[in-house]
Formats: sequence, C-alpha cells, structure tokens
Amino acid sequence: AFSFALHANRYDSDNYRDNNEVRQENVEGDLRFSTGKVDWKFKFGSDDQTLRLPGSRSDTQLVTDRRGTSSPNDLSTRTGKHISLGGTANFAKVELTADLSYRQREATAFFAPSFRSNTQVDVLAATPRVKIQHNLFGKSNVLITGLDWDEWDYESNDNFGTKTVARQKNQALFFQNQTSFTTATHFTWGARLQHVSSALGTLKQNRTPTAFELGLRHAWTTGFSTYAKAGRSFRIATVDENNNLSALLEPQTSHDLEIGAEFQARTSKLGVSIYQTRLNNEIYFQRLTGSFGTNINLSPTERRGLELNGAWYPQRNLSLTANYSYTEANFREGSYGGVDVTGNDIPLVPRHSANLGLTWNISSKTRLSTDAQYVGQQRFDNDQDNTFARQIPSYVLVNAGIFHDINNWRLALGVKNLF
Repeated sequence: AFSFALHANRYDSDNYRDNNEVRQENVEGDLRFSTGKVDWKFKFGSDDQTLRLPGSRSDTQLVTDRRGTSSPNDLSTRTGKHISLGGTANFAKVELTADLSYRQREATAFFAPSFRSNTQVDVLAATPRVKIQHNLFGKSNVLITGLDWDEWDYESNDNFGTKTVARQKNQALFFQNQTSFTTATHFTWGARLQHVSSALGTLKQNRTPTAFELGLRHAWTTGFSTYAKAGRSFRIATVDENNNLSALLEPQTSHDLEIGAEFQARTSKLGVSIYQTRLNNEIYFQRLTGSFGTNINLSPTERRGLELNGAWYPQRNLSLTANYSYTEANFREGSYGGVDVTGNDIPLVPRHSANLGLTWNISSKTRLSTDAQYVGQQRFDNDQDNTFARQIPSYVLVNAGIFHDINNWRLALGVKNLF
C-alpha cells in the first residue's frame, strides 16, 4: 500500500563548440500510498542548469573555425522546482482523478559586454477529470471528461531598468467519447472549449479557441485495419513566448485531415498515412527581429504529406525498422518584406526524411542496435521569399549502441554520429 521512488542525476559536458559547457542536475521524487478505493500520489523535483552560450557561426567561420565562438563570455542559468498532489478513486464503472501542481522556474542570462537579465515564472494548475464506462444505443462506450485550469505569472528584469510583467489564465472544458460499434469498429469523438486571458504590461487579450476531433477505425481482418480522422486543434502561446511588447500572439489554429492503413503479420508490419493540415497564425520564432529575435504569427500555411513505417523480423533475435516522411509545407497566402510568398516553401521544413534501424539480440543478455537518420535539404531560416541561392544540404547521421546485462545490472555503450 506504500511506495517511494527517488532519482537523482548530474550531467557535465564541454560539448562540441567553444564556450558551450553545460552542467545539469536533477532530483525527482515520487511517493504513493493507497487507502482502499483511493490511490494518492505526491511528486516533487528540482533542477539546476548552467549553460555557456557559443553564439552563431557564419558560413566562413563554419569552414575556418567550426567550433569557435564570437561570444566567449555569454552564459545562462536556470533553476526550477515543482510539486504535485493527485488522487484516483474507482467506483464500479467510474474513475475519478484530480491533480494539483505548482511549478517555479528562474532563469538568468548574461550577454557581453554588459547585458544581464533575470526571469521568474510561476505556474499553478489543477486538472480534475472523470472516466465513465457506459452504454449508449446498446453499444459499449468510454467517456473521459474534465477541466483544465492553470495560472501563469511572469516577471523579467534587466540591468538597464526594463521590467516586464505578464500573466496568463487558462480555463478549459473537454470531453472524449469512444464508441465500440463492434469488436472491429470504433468511433471516437471529442471537443475542447478554452478561455484564455493574457496580459503583458498594458496589453490585454481574451480569446476562446475551440477544438474537436472525429475518428473512425475498422479492422477488416485480424491483421489489416484502416482509419480516418478529422479535427480542429489549437495552440496557445505560453506566457514567456509572448515577448513582443507591441502585440500579443494570436492562438495558432489548424484544421486536420488524415487517412491511413495498418497491416500486421507474424514477421512484419506496415503502416501508411496521408494527411493535410491547414494552419492560421502559426507561432514562429523570427531570429532577425530585435536583439534576440521574437515570436510572431505567420501568414496562413499548409502542410501535406505521406508517412510510411514498417518493421521486419526475419529471425527471433533480429529486427529491422524503417520509416519515411514526405512533407510539403507552403504559405497559402501572405507577404514578407513586400514580397508575395503565396505557394512558397516554409523555411526549415525538409521535404524528405527517413530512418532505418537494426536491432540484434546477440544473446539473451547482449543486444546491439544501430540506426541511420536521413534529413533532406531545406530552406534557410528567414528565407520566406525563397530567393536565397542555396539550401541547407541534406545529411545522414548514424548512431550505434551495445547493451549487456549482468545479474541485476545493465551496462550500455553508445556512440552518436558515428561517422
């Protein structure tokens, strides 16, 4: 009826670049106990990081001094702590769950020769919800519904006397219901209504975004099924993403469609899906605005693509996995710097990407794994008008690792970017 877990780690690295040393420390605790029908959990943790900031490299510097830095004195620190209390109670076909949590994060930054800043963010959140098994029209159903509430407080100060205060409150009501028409056919539908109140200095904003989802899955045979999904989703900028003092970010919204099929046999499985996402007010970090960049809402965008994934098990101790993605990411309309970008590629989105992985169980105690990742060429950041003469070239990374068990111990050795 009682359990306790404690985890702590420390990570130190000088990293690849000059002036990019990092030290990270974490502690996480988890205490749980049961009083019959109610299970309680109490979690706590803290983290502490010091990170040196190497800055950017130009094309010429990447050739002549790839690891170098033009900002040898820049650095940042971050400390955080969090606690949460939650409980779950079961009554026949009803499950009640509630969580109350508090998080605090404090960050400092120094940019030579003289800029210093200190930022603190406090977040209080509550998430009660209920899961109900019920019958509707004689069919088996599972309903999940609940509330999300959180409140953010943000304050940032620098040594030039600039003080920025921001607050954000989120209140949301949601539900999701899954109906099993038969053992092979399942229908999912749900919705979310959220009210967001944001304030940054003298700027104020109130928005009420909505989301919904519809999904249908049918298994035609034991190993073959198809599905279709449609929905509307949204993303709210966090309180510290609203760093533009002239305007608050609008919520990012998107309309999504996806169809797919999955096949599974004794020694293999294969999945394929086609999707389309149409976004409005996509939240995007623009590096060339102001001293450190700022987040903006993009003009309307769209993403269309194909995803393939599969696995093959030629022997019991050998497995091969692969996936491939084709993505078209374009502006539906808009202009930047007086240039019409309708139909242009969105920067930093590769059209082709793939992954190939191999796992070999050499023995019952030893396992070897390796994977290769391919990322195709992509437009440089800030090239919305697609006029820059070059693109970021494609590349391949190969990782490998070996794992060996000795009684209750596991030893691991891994190499990232093998070549």
